[in-house]
Amino acid sequence: STVVLKFQLFGAGNVPTDVGVSNATLSQGPASSVLTYEPYYGLKAKPFSLSTDPRSLYQSSSHAPVFEDLLAAIRRREGLIVLTGDIGTGKTTLCRAAIYQLDRKTFTTFVPDPYLSREDLLRMLLVGFGEVSVHDLKQGCLKGAPRADLGVQVYEFLTSLESVDAFATLVIDEAQDLSPPLLDEIRALSEMEAGRRLLQIVLVGQPELRARLRARDMQQIAQRVTTVCELTPLSREGVAGYVSHRLAFVGGTRDRVEFSPQALDLVFNGSFGIPRLVNRICDRALSYGYLDRSALIGQSHVERALQEVWMVPPRQELGLLGQEVAWREAAIEG
Repeated sequence: STVVLKFQLFGAGNVPTDVGVSNATLSQGPASSVLTYEPYYGLKAKPFSLSTDPRSLYQSSSHAPVFEDLLAAIRRREGLIVLTGDIGTGKTTLCRAAIYQLDRKTFTTFVPDPYLSREDLLRMLLVGFGEVSVHDLKQGCLKGAPRADLGVQVYEFLTSLESVDAFATLVIDEAQDLSPPLLDEIRALSEMEAGRRLLQIVLVGQPELRARLRARDMQQIAQRVTTVCELTPLSREGVAGYVSHRLAFVGGTRDRVEFSPQALDLVFNGSFGIPRLVNRICDRALSYGYLDRSALIGQSHVERALQEVWMVPPRQELGLLGQEVAWREAAIEG
């Protein structure tokens, strides 16, 4: 079967190659055909993009401690680190922001797909760390290589870092869906040593990951976990700060665009404090504000945005309680 390799490679200075808002974008703005309300509000890019640009991280009272704990654990070169949080709370962005702060001696690769074989994971490590090319795996000396040969190549690369005092970190997203064989491969990788630990692994997942690690058959993995971080939703104040931060990040000023306190209350209630949902709601609210040519994004704009995002009837047709239930059901399903 054909193996599709998907990986995130961090290059010099640990700047990810696919960041959502580049310096060029912030200084010049994307093509006008891409923009809708942004020029009207004086914004240089989409403020509520769903991209995981590490520079857009808002360090709220709930996010900042987790960010510091994660960064400190990586810098201490601990073995297995676990980061959990509900869908859309910003786990991936926070991980990339932490990696963005690391020095050039830390080689990092990001694996977004947990549905891999053990061989696929080793191949992704070799490509992600720049040890081999995709051509080598498809047509070169490693084409069809068994797990043992791939493991030797990974080990040789990791031990070579010791001579230059470098280190390697692997981040695996959606780790709650890892298969038992792949978890066993992760355990084996975490045990690699040559006078010191060779590979640091960060498992990122939904709350179910913690439940899995508490199972009896997972103790070989759980006992190697040194740091556990949990990312929680934003508070009402956190949502207000997050919205202001995202607008300011792309050049927004309060005299050009601002959300009213009532609008922010509704954003908080409708998003449950989950940043991804805040992004969706605020993006649509800005579109409605632009249609009204209003610098102040008010409650009516957010209400219309919520009706679109959750695809539920207006408040007067459903009732406030029923609408909240519908929003929550839509959030769970979506």
